[in-house]
Amino acid sequence: MSLRIRLAILSSFITLLALIGLSVITGVFLQRSLIRDLDEELEVQAGQILDEAKDEAKLGKSIQISNDLENALVTATGSTTAFLYVQGKLEFGAGQYDAPNEPLDSSFLSQNQNLKRCDCDDWRVISLRSNDLAVQVGRPLSIITRNMERYVSIVAVVSLAATVLAGLLIAFVVSRTVQPLEKLAQRVKNLESGELIPGVGLPDEIGVLARALEQSLSQLQVSRARQNRFVADAAHELRTPVTALLADLETHRARPRQESENQAVLERFFRNAQHLRRLINNLLTLSQTERDLQLQPLNLTELASEVTDRLMPLAASKNLELSIDGEPAKLLGDRLMLERALENILGNALKFTNSGEVRVLVKTQSQKVILIVTDTGIGMNNGDLELVFEAFHRGDSIVEGSGLGLAVVKAVVQAHHGQVKMTSEVNVGTVVRLEFPIRINA
Repeated sequence: MSLRIRLAILSSFITLLALIGLSVITGVFLQRSLIRDLDEELEVQAGQILDEAKDEAKLGKSIQISNDLENALVTATGSTTAFLYVQGKLEFGAGQYDAPNEPLDSSFLSQNQNLKRCDCDDWRVISLRSNDLAVQVGRPLSIITRNMERYVSIVAVVSLAATVLAGLLIAFVVSRTVQPLEKLAQRVKNLESGELIPGVGLPDEIGVLARALEQSLSQLQVSRARQNRFVADAAHELRTPVTALLADLETHRARPRQESENQAVLERFFRNAQHLRRLINNLLTLSQTERDLQLQPLNLTELASEVTDRLMPLAASKNLELSIDGEPAKLLGDRLMLERALENILGNALKFTNSGEVRVLVKTQSQKVILIVTDTGIGMNNGDLELVFEAFHRGDSIVEGSGLGLAVVKAVVQAHHGQVKMTSEVNVGTVVRLEFPIRINA
């Protein structure tokens, strides 16, 4: 069952309940109003009869109701039946209704009340007393009953018509309202379509949803384009060393070589294998940063010292000074991820530094844990500095590499809610600064 049908049925049901409740309340007030008006009219008629009877009794005349007063018992709302009692005995009766054989309210005659209103045997009765005189006037309640039945009939027809009309109106309004949602649904089914998102300009909730969808779709398209570009670049980067490795193997297998030539080929095999390993490790690190980190309490200074120790042979092979200094800096992080990031930073610094030194500094400052790597390498220009954290970007460097190292660093730092900054000057050196917020401190 569609949303518009469910809403139409629900609105019709609510409308019907509301009309029934309103009709019941109105009916109760209407019935009370009719009885109140009847009581007022009966009290006036009873008072007139009682006044005339008292006047005739004072004059010593036989108590009789005048023709004018008897005619006054017949009004536009109905005819009244009236009885006059003297000392509890019936003196006369008047009215167009067939009077009952007994008093309209027999209990009143035995009591000392001066005024009484009563629903007696389907009659509405008003009783008045003055000394020995008692008057009872009444009308059958069937008059009010017939009026209420007509009211109920009219209300039933009006309620039914109003319910149907409300259902049709709600169905129409809902149909118009959900049209933009249906268009949105159709557009979502075809994400690759270049069509505009419908409803973006609407000021209501549908417009909010459409704008959110447009923003999400834009981000998804950018992410998908970046992913496609990354996969293509990764495939290209993997293909190059694999092709070179296969070419060397094919050439080596094609003809016998001298021992010295075999050694050179093995060295190329080894370099290609190392390059493949670094590339695969970096690709795995980039993919793992998209998932949950394996967080544990770490001392960033100790971790940086371990990475520095492992890279000391590389620094020594290039006659570079590699040093680390700092204070204990505890944080909550993924050990493997942070190691990979530090290895890439220090590896880049050593790779692009031909003389001088590479220094590592770890400290805490302004609610942050900070690691700074400074080198005296070849540096880079501003154009490369803006793109250096993009995957597979190598700039103008002729040094062998995959272009993934700093992209891995950025991904790891961002996964730890941190920031990475870099400054560089050609032929002077480069400074890489990692900052982690204090909120992830252990």
